[in-house]
Amino acid sequence: MKVKKVILDVDTGVDDALAILLAMRSPELAVLGITVVGGNVDVQQSARNTAAVLSHLQPMVKDRYATLPPIAVGQGLNTGVSDASNVHGPDGLGGVSEKYLKSPIKIRPDALSLFKEVIMASEPNSVILVTTGPLTNVAYWIEQYPDTVKRLKEIVSMGGVFFQAGNRSPVAEFNIHTDPLAARKVVKFSRAPVSSGPYRWRENLPLTFVGLDVTHQVRFQRQVLEDALKKKPKDPNLLFTKEITGHYMDFYYRNEGLDGCYLHDPLAVAYVIDPSLCEARQFHVEVETRGEFTTGMTVADNRPTRLFKDKMKEVTWVCYKVDAERFEEMFYKRALHIGG
Repeated sequence: MKVKKVILDVDTGVDDALAILLAMRSPELAVLGITVVGGNVDVQQSARNTAAVLSHLQPMVKDRYATLPPIAVGQGLNTGVSDASNVHGPDGLGGVSEKYLKSPIKIRPDALSLFKEVIMASEPNSVILVTTGPLTNVAYWIEQYPDTVKRLKEIVSMGGVFFQAGNRSPVAEFNIHTDPLAARKVVKFSRAPVSSGPYRWRENLPLTFVGLDVTHQVRFQRQVLEDALKKKPKDPNLLFTKEITGHYMDFYYRNEGLDGCYLHDPLAVAYVIDPSLCEARQFHVEVETRGEFTTGMTVADNRPTRLFKDKMKEVTWVCYKVDAERFEEMFYKRALHIGG
Protein backbone atom coordinates (compact mmCIF):
# COMPACT_ATOMS: atom_id res chain seq x y z
CA MET A 1 0.00 0.00 0.00
CA LYS A 2 1.39 3.37 -1.02
CA VAL A 3 0.92 5.92 1.75
CA LYS A 4 -0.36 9.34 0.69
CA LYS A 5 1.35 12.35 2.24
CA VAL A 6 -1.07 15.08 3.31
CA ILE A 7 -1.17 18.49 4.94
CA LEU A 8 -4.43 19.30 6.72
CA ASP A 9 -5.55 22.94 6.67
CA VAL A 10 -8.28 23.25 9.29
CA ASP A 11 -10.42 25.70 11.26
CA THR A 12 -10.90 23.14 13.99
CA GLY A 13 -14.48 22.90 15.07
CA VAL A 14 -16.27 19.63 15.69
CA ASP A 15 -16.28 18.13 12.21
CA ASP A 16 -12.64 19.17 11.66
CA ALA A 17 -11.82 17.29 14.87
CA LEU A 18 -13.61 14.21 13.53
CA ALA A 19 -11.69 14.59 10.25
CA ILE A 20 -8.39 14.70 12.15
CA LEU A 21 -9.38 11.52 14.01
CA LEU A 22 -10.08 9.81 10.69
CA ALA A 23 -6.88 11.05 9.03
CA MET A 24 -4.58 10.14 11.90
CA ARG A 25 -6.09 6.66 12.28
CA SER A 26 -6.01 5.75 8.58
CA PRO A 27 -2.93 3.79 7.45
CA GLU A 28 -3.25 5.11 3.88
CA LEU A 29 -2.33 8.62 5.05
CA ALA A 30 0.73 10.24 6.58
CA VAL A 31 -0.17 13.61 8.08
CA LEU A 32 2.94 15.76 7.69
CA GLY A 33 1.55 18.94 9.24
CA ILE A 34 -1.61 20.73 10.29
CA THR A 35 -2.09 24.40 9.47
CA VAL A 36 -4.87 26.41 11.05
CA VAL A 37 -7.12 29.15 9.68
CA GLY A 38 -9.86 31.26 11.23
CA GLY A 39 -13.38 30.07 10.48
CA ASN A 40 -15.51 28.11 12.92
CA VAL A 41 -13.82 30.14 15.67
CA ASP A 42 -10.88 32.54 15.68
CA VAL A 43 -7.57 31.17 14.50
CA GLN A 44 -5.88 31.02 17.91
CA GLN A 45 -8.75 29.04 19.42
CA SER A 46 -8.84 26.78 16.36
CA ALA A 47 -5.14 26.05 16.96
CA ARG A 48 -5.81 25.21 20.60
CA ASN A 49 -8.64 22.91 19.52
CA THR A 50 -6.28 21.18 17.09
CA ALA A 51 -3.76 20.69 19.89
CA ALA A 52 -6.52 19.27 22.11
CA VAL A 53 -7.46 16.73 19.45
CA LEU A 54 -3.84 15.65 18.94
CA SER A 55 -3.31 15.47 22.70
CA HIS A 56 -6.28 13.13 22.94
CA LEU A 57 -5.05 11.07 19.99
CA GLN A 58 -1.41 10.76 21.01
CA PRO A 59 -1.62 7.46 22.95
CA MET A 60 -3.73 5.91 20.18
CA VAL A 61 -1.41 6.74 17.27
CA LYS A 62 2.03 6.55 18.90
CA ASP A 63 2.93 3.43 16.92
CA ARG A 64 2.48 5.28 13.62
CA TYR A 65 3.52 8.75 14.74
CA ALA A 66 6.63 8.80 16.90
CA THR A 67 6.13 12.55 16.97
CA LEU A 68 2.84 14.26 16.33
CA PRO A 69 2.42 16.39 13.19
CA PRO A 70 3.38 20.02 13.81
CA ILE A 71 0.59 22.59 14.18
CA ALA A 72 0.97 26.16 12.90
CA VAL A 73 -1.25 29.24 13.05
CA GLY A 74 -2.23 30.89 9.79
CA GLN A 75 -4.59 33.66 8.73
CA GLY A 76 -7.43 34.81 10.95
CA LEU A 77 -11.01 35.70 10.13
CA ASN A 78 -11.44 38.80 8.03
CA THR A 79 -12.73 41.85 9.89
CA GLY A 80 -16.48 41.79 10.39
CA VAL A 81 -16.91 38.14 9.40
CA SER A 82 -18.91 35.97 11.80
CA ASP A 83 -17.63 32.64 13.04
CA ALA A 84 -19.71 29.49 13.62
CA SER A 85 -19.39 29.19 17.39
CA ASN A 86 -23.19 29.06 17.62
CA VAL A 87 -22.95 25.73 15.79
CA HIS A 88 -19.76 24.25 17.27
CA GLY A 89 -19.89 25.61 20.83
CA PRO A 90 -18.32 28.69 22.43
CA ASP A 91 -14.79 27.36 21.98
CA GLY A 92 -15.55 25.56 18.72
CA LEU A 93 -15.16 22.16 20.36
CA GLY A 94 -18.37 21.73 22.34
CA GLY A 95 -17.01 23.72 25.28
CA VAL A 96 -14.51 21.02 26.31
CA SER A 97 -11.26 21.98 24.59
CA GLU A 98 -9.44 22.91 27.82
CA LYS A 99 -10.21 19.51 29.33
CA TYR A 100 -8.31 17.76 26.55
CA LEU A 101 -5.21 19.93 26.50
CA LYS A 102 -3.51 17.32 28.66
CA SER A 103 0.03 17.42 27.33
CA PRO A 104 2.05 20.43 26.17
CA ILE A 105 1.87 20.58 22.39
CA LYS A 106 3.81 23.35 20.76
CA ILE A 107 1.89 25.52 18.32
CA ARG A 108 4.08 27.20 15.75
CA PRO A 109 3.32 30.84 14.89
CA ASP A 110 3.60 30.76 11.09
CA ALA A 111 1.60 28.39 8.88
CA LEU A 112 3.30 29.65 5.74
CA SER A 113 6.72 28.61 7.07
CA LEU A 114 5.43 25.17 7.98
CA PHE A 115 3.78 24.76 4.57
CA LYS A 116 7.00 25.71 2.77
CA GLU A 117 9.08 23.46 5.00
CA VAL A 118 6.91 20.40 4.36
CA ILE A 119 6.55 20.99 0.62
CA MET A 120 10.22 21.70 -0.03
CA ALA A 121 11.27 18.62 1.96
CA SER A 122 9.02 16.43 -0.23
CA GLU A 123 9.25 15.39 -3.84
CA PRO A 124 7.26 17.62 -6.22
CA ASN A 125 3.70 16.43 -6.81
CA SER A 126 3.75 14.14 -3.79
CA VAL A 127 1.78 16.04 -1.12
CA ILE A 128 -2.00 16.49 -1.07
CA LEU A 129 -3.44 19.53 0.67
CA VAL A 130 -6.77 18.82 2.35
CA THR A 131 -8.66 21.95 3.38
CA THR A 132 -11.63 21.85 5.76
CA GLY A 133 -11.98 25.56 6.48
CA PRO A 134 -12.03 28.82 4.52
CA LEU A 135 -9.37 29.04 1.82
CA THR A 136 -7.74 32.13 3.33
CA ASN A 137 -4.43 30.40 4.08
CA VAL A 138 -4.16 28.86 0.63
CA ALA A 139 -4.86 32.17 -1.10
CA TYR A 140 -2.17 33.83 1.02
CA TRP A 141 0.35 31.12 0.17
CA ILE A 142 -0.45 31.59 -3.52
CA GLU A 143 0.24 35.31 -3.17
CA GLN A 144 3.53 34.78 -1.37
CA TYR A 145 4.99 31.61 -2.92
CA PRO A 146 3.03 30.44 -5.98
CA ASP A 147 5.81 28.12 -7.15
CA THR A 148 5.75 26.31 -3.81
CA VAL A 149 1.99 25.80 -4.07
CA LYS A 150 2.47 24.40 -7.58
CA ARG A 151 4.59 21.62 -6.08
CA LEU A 152 1.45 20.12 -4.48
CA LYS A 153 0.00 17.00 -6.03
CA GLU A 154 -3.54 18.32 -5.63
CA ILE A 155 -5.93 20.23 -3.37
CA VAL A 156 -9.04 18.57 -1.97
CA SER A 157 -11.33 21.13 -0.37
CA MET A 158 -14.42 20.69 1.76
CA GLY A 159 -16.31 23.66 0.48
CA GLY A 160 -18.99 24.96 -1.80
CA VAL A 161 -22.42 23.85 -2.87
CA PHE A 162 -23.19 23.52 -6.56
CA PHE A 163 -26.58 21.90 -7.13
CA GLN A 164 -28.26 22.07 -3.69
CA ALA A 165 -29.05 24.73 -1.07
CA GLY A 166 -26.38 26.45 1.00
CA ASN A 167 -26.00 26.46 4.77
CA ARG A 168 -24.57 29.92 5.50
CA SER A 169 -26.95 31.54 3.03
CA PRO A 170 -29.58 30.10 0.69
CA VAL A 171 -26.90 29.62 -1.98
CA ALA A 172 -23.54 29.58 -0.18
CA GLU A 173 -21.64 27.10 1.98
CA PHE A 174 -19.91 28.39 5.14
CA ASN A 175 -16.23 27.96 4.17
CA ILE A 176 -16.64 29.74 0.83
CA HIS A 177 -19.02 32.38 2.18
CA THR A 178 -16.51 33.26 4.93
CA ASP A 179 -13.83 34.28 2.42
CA PRO A 180 -15.12 34.21 -1.18
CA LEU A 181 -12.22 36.30 -2.48
CA ALA A 182 -9.78 33.66 -1.26
CA ALA A 183 -11.85 30.88 -2.80
CA ARG A 184 -11.95 32.68 -6.15
CA LYS A 185 -8.18 33.17 -6.04
CA VAL A 186 -7.59 29.45 -5.39
CA VAL A 187 -9.96 28.38 -8.18
CA LYS A 188 -8.37 30.74 -10.71
CA PHE A 189 -4.83 29.78 -9.72
CA SER A 190 -5.52 26.06 -9.85
CA ARG A 191 -7.12 26.09 -13.29
CA ALA A 192 -4.65 28.43 -15.02
CA PRO A 193 -3.56 26.52 -18.13
CA VAL A 194 0.00 25.29 -18.42
CA SER A 195 1.06 24.50 -21.97
CA SER A 196 2.70 21.15 -22.66
CA GLY A 197 2.78 21.63 -26.43
CA PRO A 198 1.23 23.79 -29.15
CA TYR A 199 -2.14 22.02 -28.92
CA ARG A 200 -1.98 20.56 -25.43
CA TRP A 201 -2.36 22.00 -21.96
CA ARG A 202 -3.16 20.98 -18.41
CA GLU A 203 -4.39 22.81 -15.33
CA ASN A 204 -1.91 24.40 -12.95
CA LEU A 205 -2.99 22.22 -10.01
CA PRO A 206 -5.85 19.70 -9.67
CA LEU A 207 -8.58 21.03 -7.36
CA THR A 208 -11.55 19.01 -6.08
CA PHE A 209 -14.49 20.37 -4.10
CA VAL A 210 -16.19 18.01 -1.67
CA GLY A 211 -19.19 20.24 -1.01
CA LEU A 212 -22.61 20.14 0.58
CA ASP A 213 -23.98 18.26 -2.45
CA VAL A 214 -22.33 15.17 -0.98
CA THR A 215 -21.59 16.04 2.66
CA HIS A 216 -25.29 16.59 3.39
CA GLN A 217 -25.77 12.94 2.48
CA VAL A 218 -23.41 11.57 5.16
CA ARG A 219 -24.50 11.61 8.79
CA PHE A 220 -23.30 10.66 12.24
CA GLN A 221 -26.38 9.50 14.13
CA ARG A 222 -26.38 10.15 17.87
CA GLN A 223 -27.95 6.73 18.46
CA VAL A 224 -24.93 5.00 16.90
CA LEU A 225 -22.68 6.70 19.44
CA GLU A 226 -25.01 5.95 22.36
CA ASP A 227 -25.25 2.28 21.38
CA ALA A 228 -21.46 2.03 21.14
CA LEU A 229 -21.07 3.59 24.59
CA LYS A 230 -23.44 1.02 26.09
CA LYS A 231 -21.04 -1.68 24.91
CA LYS A 232 -17.85 0.21 25.82
CA PRO A 233 -18.82 2.81 28.47
CA LYS A 234 -15.23 3.67 29.38
CA ASP A 235 -13.78 3.87 25.90
CA PRO A 236 -11.79 7.13 25.89
CA ASN A 237 -12.33 7.87 22.21
CA LEU A 238 -16.10 7.37 22.41
CA LEU A 239 -16.28 9.56 25.51
CA PHE A 240 -14.21 12.25 23.80
CA THR A 241 -16.44 12.10 20.75
CA LYS A 242 -19.60 12.35 22.83
CA GLU A 243 -18.29 15.40 24.66
CA ILE A 244 -17.15 17.33 21.62
CA THR A 245 -20.24 16.52 19.52
CA GLY A 246 -22.99 17.17 22.08
CA HIS A 247 -23.47 20.89 21.34
CA TYR A 248 -23.04 20.28 17.59
CA MET A 249 -25.67 17.55 17.46
CA ASP A 250 -28.03 19.61 19.62
CA PHE A 251 -27.74 22.44 17.08
CA TYR A 252 -28.71 20.17 14.19
CA TYR A 253 -31.60 18.72 16.17
CA ARG A 254 -32.95 22.21 16.93
CA ASN A 255 -32.28 23.51 13.42
CA GLU A 256 -33.26 20.57 11.22
CA GLY A 257 -34.64 17.79 13.41
CA LEU A 258 -31.50 15.74 12.70
CA ASP A 259 -30.56 13.78 15.83
CA GLY A 260 -26.90 13.71 14.93
CA CYS A 261 -24.70 15.75 12.64
CA TYR A 262 -23.31 15.89 9.13
CA LEU A 263 -19.81 14.59 8.47
CA HIS A 264 -18.68 17.43 6.22
CA ASP A 265 -14.93 17.47 6.86
CA PRO A 266 -14.40 13.73 7.41
CA LEU A 267 -15.77 13.09 3.91
CA ALA A 268 -13.03 15.26 2.37
CA VAL A 269 -10.41 13.18 4.20
CA ALA A 270 -12.13 9.95 3.18
CA TYR A 271 -12.15 11.06 -0.46
CA VAL A 272 -8.37 11.33 -0.35
CA ILE A 273 -8.16 7.86 1.20
CA ASP A 274 -10.52 6.34 -1.36
CA PRO A 275 -11.68 8.54 -4.27
CA SER A 276 -14.15 5.86 -5.35
CA LEU A 277 -16.38 6.91 -2.45
CA CYS A 278 -17.55 9.89 -4.53
CA GLU A 279 -18.37 10.48 -8.16
CA ALA A 280 -16.93 13.74 -9.48
CA ARG A 281 -17.03 15.67 -12.75
CA GLN A 282 -15.02 18.56 -14.09
CA PHE A 283 -16.79 21.90 -14.45
CA HIS A 284 -16.00 25.49 -15.18
CA VAL A 285 -16.40 26.83 -11.62
CA GLU A 286 -16.67 30.46 -10.53
CA VAL A 287 -17.09 31.99 -7.06
CA GLU A 288 -19.39 34.99 -6.56
CA THR A 289 -17.72 37.66 -4.44
CA ARG A 290 -20.07 40.63 -4.42
CA GLY A 291 -23.71 39.69 -4.90
CA GLU A 292 -26.21 41.26 -2.52
CA PHE A 293 -27.76 37.85 -1.87
CA THR A 294 -25.29 35.52 -3.58
CA THR A 295 -21.87 36.27 -2.04
CA GLY A 296 -19.96 33.03 -1.68
CA MET A 297 -22.05 31.16 -4.23
CA THR A 298 -20.08 28.52 -6.11
CA VAL A 299 -21.30 28.26 -9.69
CA ALA A 300 -20.66 25.20 -11.86
CA ASP A 301 -21.48 25.66 -15.52
CA ASN A 302 -23.79 22.70 -16.02
CA ARG A 303 -25.40 23.90 -19.25
CA PRO A 304 -25.93 21.23 -21.90
CA THR A 305 -24.83 23.60 -24.66
CA ARG A 306 -21.30 23.41 -26.03
CA LEU A 307 -21.12 26.67 -27.91
CA PHE A 308 -21.11 29.10 -25.00
CA LYS A 309 -18.87 27.24 -22.58
CA ASP A 310 -15.22 28.02 -21.90
CA LYS A 311 -13.85 24.50 -22.25
CA MET A 312 -10.37 25.53 -21.19
CA LYS A 313 -11.78 26.38 -17.74
CA GLU A 314 -13.73 23.14 -17.42
CA VAL A 315 -11.13 21.53 -15.13
CA THR A 316 -12.30 21.93 -11.52
CA TRP A 317 -13.56 18.70 -10.00
CA VAL A 318 -16.90 18.77 -8.18
CA CYS A 319 -18.19 15.79 -6.19
CA TYR A 320 -21.88 15.24 -6.88
CA LYS A 321 -22.61 11.73 -5.62
CA VAL A 322 -21.40 9.70 -2.62
CA ASP A 323 -21.63 6.11 -1.43
CA ALA A 324 -22.92 7.23 1.97
CA GLU A 325 -23.24 3.78 3.51
CA ARG A 326 -19.69 2.76 2.65
CA PHE A 327 -18.27 6.07 3.86
CA GLU A 328 -20.17 5.98 7.15
CA GLU A 329 -18.95 2.43 7.74
CA MET A 330 -15.37 3.61 7.15
CA PHE A 331 -15.79 6.56 9.49
CA TYR A 332 -17.31 4.54 12.33
CA LYS A 333 -14.73 1.79 12.05
CA ARG A 334 -11.64 3.96 11.69
CA ALA A 335 -12.31 7.10 13.65
CA LEU A 336 -14.32 5.50 16.45
CA HIS A 337 -13.65 1.73 16.25
CA ILE A 338 -17.36 1.04 15.99
CA GLY A 339 -18.31 -2.11 14.08
CA GLY A 340 -16.18 -4.27 11.83
